[in-house]
Amino acid sequence: KIHYYGKKVYCSESGTSCHQCRQKTKDTKTVCRSGQCVGVRGQFCGSCLNNRYGESVAEALKDPDWSCPPCRRICNCSFCLETPTGQLYYMAKEKGFKSVHHYLVHLRQKWDSEHVSEDSVQVSEDSDTEEEAED
Repeated sequence: KIHYYGKKVYCSESGTSCHQCRQKTKDTKTVCRSGQCVGVRGQFCGSCLNNRYGESVAEALKDPDWSCPPCRRICNCSFCLETPTGQLYYMAKEKGFKSVHHYLVHLRQKWDSEHVSEDSVQVSEDSDTEEEAED
């Protein structure tokens, strides 16, 4: 059974761990098919995969080429990012984003475009200074 919302069934003996929330539960997790993944790294529960990446465990399980977020280098768990992102789910939803991943991509694009603009201004100023030095 895939977990989407509500109460999870925890079991320390026969449960499997989710890479994102690290909870050992009895629900069905994803299986990474990248060929590079091992252990819990490619296992995501339904609620984490949906809330954090906007993806479905059911679809991931049917896709013979599905790769987990760590293998695609988009994982936003605290281990992979080395920073806590748990509270971003509520902020992302409040701002109208499908998932935390979609929100982080938006923030990265915004950050990149702001820094490209700043770099352009700096290059322009550097060019003006070089031209003045040549005169």
